[in-house]
Formats: sequence, C-alpha cells, structure tokens
Amino acid sequence: MAMRNILHCFICPAALPPRLMVRLVGDENADKCAIAQQRRLANIRPIIEINELTRICASCNRSIIREINALQRDPACLRLNVLTQSSSHSCLICNSPNEPRLSTEARVNIFLNRDIYVPEYVKSCAHHLNGNGFLLQRLLPGLRFVNRPYVIPGRELQTFLKHLRNTANEHPKIDSEDYFSDADFESIALSRKFSLEVYMIFAILYR
Repeated sequence: MAMRNILHCFICPAALPPRLMVRLVGDENADKCAIAQQRRLANIRPIIEINELTRICASCNRSIIREINALQRDPACLRLNVLTQSSSHSCLICNSPNEPRLSTEARVNIFLNRDIYVPEYVKSCAHHLNGNGFLLQRLLPGLRFVNRPYVIPGRELQTFLKHLRNTANEHPKIDSEDYFSDADFESIALSRKFSLEVYMIFAILYR
C-alpha cells in the first residue's frame, strides 16, 4: 500500500512521497520544465510528457533554481518568447516522432511573424510546411510559447542572425520615419527586457 504513495523524480532516481516532491506543471514552471527535460536527456532517460503527476525531488529543484538564477545574471541571457512543446524529439505540431529539424529560414520566419524564438533542435513534419519550407500560415497562431530567460548558444545565435540579416536584405530599407506605424514603435519600445545589443542588431539589420 505504501508504494502507491511513492513518486519517482523526473530527473534522477529518487523515489519519495508526493509531499516531499515539487510539481513541474504550470506556466510559472516553464523554466524548470525546460531545464528538467534537458537534464533527463543528459541522464539518458526515456522521454515522457510532463503532466499533473510529474514531480522532481527537492535536491533537483534546488539545483534547477540555482541554474535559473545564474542564467538571469548572465549578460548573454535574454528574456524571449520561447516555443514550448511536449517533447523536443517530436514534431512541434502533431508530436510525430523522427521528423527532420526545421530549417533556420523557417525558424526566422516564425520569429518575424509571431515573435517566438524556436530553438534549433525543433522538428516538423513535411506536410506542415509550405513550398518554401516555412510553417503553414494557418498553424502559426496555434504555437505555444513562454516568455522566459534564455541563452542562445554562440554558434546558434550567429547562424540565426545571419539568416535574419538575409531576410532583412530581401525587404525594402527603412528610409523614412513614416516606415513604422505608431503601433509598431510602441511594440518595439515595450519589448520585454531586450538588451542594448538586440536593439543594435535591429538597427544594423534595417539601416
């Protein structure tokens, strides 16, 4: 009977009563969920969906909180709208396994249309893409995201900015104060915790 009240930590081998464990579900735990998924993968444990019964032990919880705090102190850390999905190993739309990764161009397209950053490991079925390899327009509104601290690795950031610049070069240059509407300016000004470097990148792209 006692074993029925024991839950296993999502990350490590710990098995404890629920009262000694910490829940992972909820938007407020998005940062914890992302780190927990990464650590579970690092421990070579099978991928499972996080649900109401998913718990982590107090030790893993303290460790993740320390990592989040360290991320927030990192000058390279930005607060971005980051795509969320149940598994990083399946399609972002239908969770079909073993699908190819989205191209950088497709990820840039999502960023420009929905202000959602899609990490480079995200995958998609081919039938969710249009002739240009971009996610179908009708699927964009359904993408889920959480605004959270996020560090884009250097190589990934360099590749992403290169394709972002290529996309910008395909569009008319900003040569007038009337190029943006008042709503556009307000949107830019109210962006969440974008660093000075990001604003400079924006200026360079559209100079």
